[in-house]
Amino acid sequence: MVTECVAILAISLCLVVVFIRAGHGDYAASVTPILAVPFVHLLALPVSWWTDSLFPALAPQSVVAFADIAAVVVSCLMIMSFSGKIRNRKNKKLYVVMLGGYNIILTCTFVHRTLAVLWK
Repeated sequence: MVTECVAILAISLCLVVVFIRAGHGDYAASVTPILAVPFVHLLALPVSWWTDSLFPALAPQSVVAFADIAAVVVSCLMIMSFSGKIRNRKNKKLYVVMLGGYNIILTCTFVHRTLAVLWK
């Protein structure tokens, strides 16, 4: 899932750069919650290898899955924080549902793919 994370981060960072260059820093900030889950997933991989050497009984996949779940919680809190700046109620709901849904589906995919190794 490393390739997928890098692709997601690259596309999302392109969105942020386009918004910043267009002079919409607030839009760029509101896109940042979708960066959290793939970024944490990429960071969790080397951390899981390190914790595997310290705690051999702890599966590295469980560390990555826990990090992914923690990342989606943080990203959802960021989404709720950024949604407070949206005045239109319909747009606020759409923002929360779309970004929250995206992050939750992405996290479920990451966790399933990570823990599938343990289920074999």
